[in-house]
Amino acid sequence: MQAFSARLRPAAAKIAAFMLAVAATWPAAAFELVTAAEAAADRKAPAPARTRSLPVPGAPRIELLAPDTGKPVPAPMDLRLRWTPQGDATIDRYSVRVLYGKLGLDVSTRVLAAAKVDAAGLDAPGARLPVGTHLIAVEVMDSAKRLGRREFSVQIVP
Repeated sequence: MQAFSARLRPAAAKIAAFMLAVAATWPAAAFELVTAAEAAADRKAPAPARTRSLPVPGAPRIELLAPDTGKPVPAPMDLRLRWTPQGDATIDRYSVRVLYGKLGLDVSTRVLAAAKVDAAGLDAPGARLPVGTHLIAVEVMDSAKRLGRREFSVQIVP
C-alpha cells in the first residue's frame, strides 16, 4: 500500500498545482466595490460644479452590458462593459479607470483585481455595493490617446 501511495504523490502534487494555477486566473467570486463609509461620505459631499463637454471625436465607445440600470439591482452585481475603438485605433486595456460617486473616488484597483479586462471590454462579476443609488464612471483610452467615458447610476436593493 505504501508503494502505491508513494507513486500517487507526484501525480497528486501536479494536480494540486494545476488547480491552483487555474483558480488564480479566475476572478474572485465577489469584491467590495465601495464600502458603506465611502458611500456615506459621497452622499454627504456637496455636488461638484459640473461642466458638460462634447465627447472627444473618435474616442472609444463604451457600452454598458450589465447592470441593467433601468431597474433596481440586488448586490452583488455584475459589471460588464464592451468598448469599441474608432478608426484604426486600438484600446489600451491598461488605461481603464473606474471612478465612484460625485467625488470621483478611484476604485480602479478594486475592480481590476477582480475583473477580466481585454481589448473588447471588462467583466467584473460580484461587485458589492451598499443599498442605495450609486454613480459610477468608466474611462478607457485608445492608442491615439483619446479618452472614452461612460457614466451610469445604479440602484442597489437588498
